[in-house]
Amino acid sequence: MGGKLAQAFGLLPQKWKGAEAVMRAARRERADDPHLAIEALIDANPVLSPISQSVFDACDAEPEVTRSGIVQAITSAPQRLTPEQRVSIEELAGRAAAGALAQGSEVSS
Repeated sequence: MGGKLAQAFGLLPQKWKGAEAVMRAARRERADDPHLAIEALIDANPVLSPISQSVFDACDAEPEVTRSGIVQAITSAPQRLTPEQRVSIEELAGRAAAGALAQGSEVSS
């Protein structure tokens, strides 16, 4: 167990650099229609349905009209959900940050 843990910790700097690159790319990628992108995400990921209005409200308040702004709107909305629900939404936001937005969402570089 100790060897695997040491190996996992050894991979952290590489993983952090990868996550940083993903988020920097997400900040450069403009969202032509953030509401359309969010609607597509909600349609493809029902876990967002209970907080959809909160996501739209957060999107409207978000100053960045980018893929990163969409991710920020998604992650700011679920604060009153259970930890399990928040994890599901954080995983979805991570996929969105990496560019795996639902088909039909208009995001351009």
